[in-house]
Amino acid sequence: MEQNKKGNLAMKPALVIIDLQEVFLRERKHTSTYQSILGHINYALDIFHQADLPVIIIRDVYGEDGEDFKCVAELDLHEGDLHMTKSHFNAFYQSPLETLLSDLDVQSIVLAGMTAEYCIDATYFGGKDRGFNVCLLQGGVFASQEQALTLSYYTRDWVSCSALKSFI
Repeated sequence: MEQNKKGNLAMKPALVIIDLQEVFLRERKHTSTYQSILGHINYALDIFHQADLPVIIIRDVYGEDGEDFKCVAELDLHEGDLHMTKSHFNAFYQSPLETLLSDLDVQSIVLAGMTAEYCIDATYFGGKDRGFNVCLLQGGVFASQEQALTLSYYTRDWVSCSALKSFI
């Protein structure tokens, strides 16, 4: 197995951000939860950008793709970030995501975005089913209901930004 520049064994990761769109977040934009979660996601984006690792932005379009379906402006995206759309909870289902990750030689996925009990959960298991190492970004996932997020902390794999920074 190859090593990264810090000498750690490398399992090439990608940061996959799901559904951070105006249509889904408009009502939450002025909350402290929104600011906190976006802060964690932007910190992870910075880590991946500095390490020149793949960032994939996935938008749910449900057959529509107007202004409301754009990503929230607060995301610190770069020109080289990859973008795709989906129309199912599981971002792997009937989409090019698996092929894209394989073409990039990605073995590990860090998921962030929304929501824990729907698209994040479905994509988490979709990735696991396809043999990827998948974890959720601690502090970087929205939930419709707080208890769903709490349950996922006990039943899913998570990684913090500080851990990412030390491994990448």
